[in-house]
Amino acid sequence: MAAATIGSGGTFQPTSAQTYAVFTMVIFAHIGICSLGTAILARLQRVYVVLNLLLCLAIIIALPVATPAEFRNTVDFALKDLKNLSEWPDGYAFILSLNTPLWTICSFASSVNISEEASNAATAVPWGMTLAVAIAGIVGLAVNISLAFCMGTDLEALNNSNQPMAQIFFQSFGERGTLIIWAVIVITQFMMGSSMLLAASRQIFAFSRDSGLPFSSWLYRLNKFTKTPVNAVVFDGVVALFMGCLVFAGDQAINAIFALSIVGNYVAYSIPIAARFLGQNDFKPGPFNLGKFSFPVTTIAVIFMVFMSIVFFFPMSPTTDAQGMNYTVVVLGGTMLLSIIYFYFPKYGGVNWFAGPVPNINSISEHSSTRHSEEDRKDDATAVDVIDAC
Repeated sequence: MAAATIGSGGTFQPTSAQTYAVFTMVIFAHIGICSLGTAILARLQRVYVVLNLLLCLAIIIALPVATPAEFRNTVDFALKDLKNLSEWPDGYAFILSLNTPLWTICSFASSVNISEEASNAATAVPWGMTLAVAIAGIVGLAVNISLAFCMGTDLEALNNSNQPMAQIFFQSFGERGTLIIWAVIVITQFMMGSSMLLAASRQIFAFSRDSGLPFSSWLYRLNKFTKTPVNAVVFDGVVALFMGCLVFAGDQAINAIFALSIVGNYVAYSIPIAARFLGQNDFKPGPFNLGKFSFPVTTIAVIFMVFMSIVFFFPMSPTTDAQGMNYTVVVLGGTMLLSIIYFYFPKYGGVNWFAGPVPNINSISEHSSTRHSEEDRKDDATAVDVIDAC
């Protein structure tokens, strides 16, 4: 939509209905992609990573070269000056500015969500999370430094723009160059969306395996052709379409969902991390662990997640109204309330039947040993492929 606005010289302004129509088409495309076989999806993920890195390098290198002199900023302006366009004090405005990089870097959770399709997951997944944060931090810092030096000094105009990033590109590359760069951004964003749906569908599949969701018997099915959880993919896509309807309720409603992606992750992570050291448990460190640094890192991590979750509940301005209010706390509270009701509901609630994650390694091993005595190597290889896809 931003590309259409730029191409029309600013005369085209998309409506909520048009935005939702594009969103719907994108979701259907993502459902099709995420229903493909695991081997194909693995190759696509490599393409996604390469394109993202190339786009970041293009911004880091090409933007400073193409930016006219009037939009180039000094070192003091780019790295030292603090421009506070909010009504919050400077200190708290700086803390609020952390929301954007935290939202971007939170995708490290995707490594966990698809861990059941990873080889040597006990080591590969934590390394994947660590490298995802490190690479995103380094590349993201370089991109932001490039933008800070090339965005000009009229920050209010950028802040009031519907697409500040597109406006920065327009100042530097002109209309045609911006459309080319923006086309690549659209492609990478499309790829990122399919990756998010892929990770979410695998999480739904894992919960359904443990009978933790309604309709688990239907969600926990592998497609006999692709050997992937197509039902879980379709379910997530439909849920996304319903959540997308919040765009008709205004910016604050849909922004609450975006903020929930951070706060929800922090709640989900801080509880088990803290539980590692709270009370008695039989936790046994895996092959990847921090050793003596586990407790200090846990303390810092939990405190940071709790603090930043509270920050995400605040509106962008201390003097706000119903239209400018941050409703993340309402959405999170509603989600938690529904979860509690679902778990403790009399007779049918999870407290009456849910026993935790269902171990299936032993049953898989027994099944494989039986098949070894009955079928040839080709059939065994097929069985292993099905297990790996799970």
